[in-house]
Amino acid sequence: MSKNDKYEHVGLLAAILSLISFYSLVFHNFKVQNTTSLGWVWLISGILTQMCWAIYAYANNILPSQILSPLMIIGFLSLTFLKVKLESNILPGSTNKHNPPQHKTSGEFVN
Repeated sequence: MSKNDKYEHVGLLAAILSLISFYSLVFHNFKVQNTTSLGWVWLISGILTQMCWAIYAYANNILPSQILSPLMIIGFLSLTFLKVKLESNILPGSTNKHNPPQHKTSGEFVN
């Protein structure tokens, strides 16, 4: 057992706490159906960051990051899907609650 192996449980604990913290945000956003506070830069950079951590973890056989990164990517992708669903008309069932369509005023001619 190398010196670093005996501290692996600290990394696993950090991974578990990170997942609890992050997934509480994911579940909250799904519950309230509101993603306006989630920026596109944050979502995309989060996905790219976790992909880099996953590559690094597998290349260096770092178990906590091998567990954490794929689960974080799933969470980021879930939030991205929810954001697209709620804020655009791209997906079926999209309501675009945050940017409702503009209605014509009474003074405009409507066919």
